[in-house]
Amino acid sequence: ACWDLHSPAGCSRPSCKWKHCELDAWQSAWLQLQRFCFGGQLGTFENLGALAEAVRIVFSDEVRLASDTPPAMSASLGAAFGALVPLGYPFQATGTLSAMRGVAPETGNGGSRIGRASLLASLRVLAAAALPAGAEVVPVGSFAWGIDTDGSDLDVVITRSGGGDAGPEALDCLLSTLETLQKQGSAPPGLEAAEPAIY
Repeated sequence: ACWDLHSPAGCSRPSCKWKHCELDAWQSAWLQLQRFCFGGQLGTFENLGALAEAVRIVFSDEVRLASDTPPAMSASLGAAFGALVPLGYPFQATGTLSAMRGVAPETGNGGSRIGRASLLASLRVLAAAALPAGAEVVPVGSFAWGIDTDGSDLDVVITRSGGGDAGPEALDCLLSTLETLQKQGSAPPGLEAAEPAIY
């Protein structure tokens, strides 16, 4: 089945080689999670709440997982999303969720992942000071999946209370609060001399 057809933007290929077909809610959520995780398509979901809902739909139905998916695939997908839970992703579902249990991200003994983990903690401190209660800072990209390469950066998204994506005003609040904390000498570690680059 065509991954893109079941994403918010739909499929724009004039002659798509993949099958365009109707799927039930569980099948659609399963396909979207594969596209997001293994296809690296962040645009699969309109916001973090939609991603969390797809995770809930798929992993709360263990009968469908057992009967309709290859065991290795469902285990890999469960482990991938389970590793995001300690990073702040709001994944919850009913059932035993055996595939998502006990998985934590590797931090290693050094290298850029440790540095990015510290920076993530500092960004969360800044967000707590700058934004309304309930806002969350969650990592995306290579850090979220535990991948390090030379020059790896830290990509994050900011969500409002309830799971919706924060708008541009959140960035203004973060920057003004950071400037205030820097002047006071109380900026979170790693952000003491940070400068914004907006483009």
